[in-house]
Amino acid sequence: MLLTPVLIFQVMQRTVDKQDFKKIPVAVVSQADSGLLRTLSSDEHLEVTPLSSEQASERLKARQVVAVIQIPADFEKEVQAGSFPILQMDLDDSKATSVALLRQIVRGCCQDLAS
Repeated sequence: MLLTPVLIFQVMQRTVDKQDFKKIPVAVVSQADSGLLRTLSSDEHLEVTPLSSEQASERLKARQVVAVIQIPADFEKEVQAGSFPILQMDLDDSKATSVALLRQIVRGCCQDLAS
């Protein structure tokens, strides 16, 4: 009975992609100077690269980044006004652990902007 958690942990440890323990490479397409871009760039878990939309899409297709985050020009104003603007994230779902962590980080950054 006590061995079950240990065995489950060992199986899970072997199935986790080693990429998930490195900084998560993310491309950001921002329409304006963005506090969200600055916040994401300062996160210790992310390697953020600002790119054009075309460059970001190419890197996602080549699996050089885990995600492309597109920040609209009025994103911060809408968040600070109490609105819930759309933040488009195109994801490489083959990196499930990295994607889950990225979603948590982005959610936290957006909440910080709202306060």
